[in-house]
Amino acid sequence: MRRSLYLRIVRCVEIQDCYFQQRPDATGKMDVSALRKCTAAVRQLAYGMPADVVDGYVRIGESTAIKSLMRFCAAVIAVFENQYLRTPTEFDVQQLYAMHKKRGLHALELEKLSTAWAGQYKYKEDSPTIVLEAVA
Repeated sequence: MRRSLYLRIVRCVEIQDCYFQQRPDATGKMDVSALRKCTAAVRQLAYGMPADVVDGYVRIGESTAIKSLMRFCAAVIAVFENQYLRTPTEFDVQQLYAMHKKRGLHALELEKLSTAWAGQYKYKEDSPTIVLEAVA
């Protein structure tokens, strides 16, 4: 992920949820920064790391890592749901089909698919196919 994109996500999450804003704790010591909390959450999501392993990389406690993950997911959904997590419109689907057709990916044949599963992937074609929903 590009650094600018990641920092944009961190800023949006920090604005959405005050848990990510850095402030002093009861002893006057500054709390963990939003960047570290978000990094812990993203590493758990991206690499499937347990919360106690994140402690070694980000240097925050297990309970903070778990809470950061939960709050991060809720904040990302709240901020980006309408733009990125919405159901695709008919126009979006047509654009995807056009893009796939242009690249030669409009219907990938599944030659080695089990016959028990083949019926789920047949439409009008004789052989089972699948359409990519996202191309990275």
